Amino acid sequence: MNHHHTTSREAVLALIESMLCGEITSEEHQQLNDLLRDDDRARLIFIEHMDLQAELLHLAGHARTVPDYALMPRPVGGATVRAVAWTLVAVTVVALMIVPSIIGYFARQPVALPAPKITPKPGPLPIVATLVADVDARWGEAMETPTLPVGTELRAGDWIELTSGAAILELRCGVRCVMSGRTLLSFDGGQNCFLDTGLATFDVPPEAIGFEVRTRGATFVDRGTQFGVSVGLMGESEVHVFRGLVDAQAESDDGTPQVVRLSRQQAARLNPQTRMLVPTRFNANTFAVPLAIAAGVARFTRNVRFVSEPLTEIVPPELTKFGHVFLCPETTTVLQSELVVHERFDFVSSGNPTPQRRLSAGTQLKSFLVHFSPGRECTVDGQITFQTPIAGLIVDSTGLVTTDPLFASRETSLQDADRPLRSIETPPDAVIASRGNVALYDRLRVSGPERKTLTFHLKGAQVDQFRVLLHAPPESSESHNAEE
Repeated sequence: MNHHHTTSREAVLALIESMLCGEITSEEHQQLNDLLRDDDRARLIFIEHMDLQAELLHLAGHARTVPDYALMPRPVGGATVRAVAWTLVAVTVVALMIVPSIIGYFARQPVALPAPKITPKPGPLPIVATLVADVDARWGEAMETPTLPVGTELRAGDWIELTSGAAILELRCGVRCVMSGRTLLSFDGGQNCFLDTGLATFDVPPEAIGFEVRTRGATFVDRGTQFGVSVGLMGESEVHVFRGLVDAQAESDDGTPQVVRLSRQQAARLNPQTRMLVPTRFNANTFAVPLAIAAGVARFTRNVRFVSEPLTEIVPPELTKFGHVFLCPETTTVLQSELVVHERFDFVSSGNPTPQRRLSAGTQLKSFLVHFSPGRECTVDGQITFQTPIAGLIVDSTGLVTTDPLFASRETSLQDADRPLRSIETPPDAVIASRGNVALYDRLRVSGPERKTLTFHLKGAQVDQFRVLLHAPPESSESHNAEE
């Protein structure tokens, strides 16, 4: 018997909804079974409605909050669990109630069913960055693995969470990113970065101009530059420009964009409450650690201050702080002729107090100038570890004056290069004898299995300077006459 002319669509849907909500009575349950067994139209309504429910559940299982930026959000499992549970319940109910009826129906009357939908499996997202180096890096819970070996390739949408230390990432587009401390960030297809919290610097080559760093409420667009971005836990973000130009952008509540162009040694801050960009004091010291890592330093003791800006004078009067040593990056160059360097400075040693070695022409070197200007007599002990081996030291006045034109930045004036007592000189024998305690005097040592660590003991009331020359990899080659 067929009842499809006497049963309304609304009545069938009401019974189905009662079943799905778990509110169906035994009488309604029997009525629905009878309809599905005897009524062709009721069966078609049931199949259409269950198909719609399955599609809605599928969409619910994949729903997630997508931020304004085109990046993969952090995974959240609640919606997926609920979707799986609903799907299992629906499949079980349908199997118990209607499978025998539907089998009988299709056995009596063939029905043309639509072709099954085949959803192709998505391919892997593109690789956008590689971890090229790390310094004492510790990774957080957002990472799929507790460790991240150097050489690991990162795909678009991967979250990179650093809890301490520092890491250097090189993007396929040529951008070099250094993150340090507690930092969480992600890259998309290669031209954007989202910095959730923490501290990072970005060195952008000409071919990657337009690279964007996005934070919660602001976007910083590179115009060919090196800059740093910091984001606090409350959403406040700052951008500091070390060289070049950056366009800082913010969008107010009414949708009106605010764009501020920043140049070298300028900075701006986003107020998360007003969503407005305001000028703030440029402070390179905020980014001292990632800038030092980017320059080739691995770590240093607390009494060392990294100077990111090129020196304006070879003996800078402003670098005077009691009990501190200043580490000043210079340039990288290839020796055009042989250069004699010291392996250490320690007049306490027997024999030659300052052993020397010769670096042949063609050797590529990166230079750092170490400056100690205590202002009054004091002693400072500390340590600096570099990322590449130390090739030698320039500690005497003649050597410093000779190598100033080779390694000093073109922005550095050499007018005061021959200043007396600028270098570390061996005290005369009479002075040593009068003091009696030789431990009071300057001492430099290079140590470690790869000769990457410099340990210093500096004593005096005058300016002490010396150069540390590192073996530079070929890819870091740059002319010391190039524009900064």
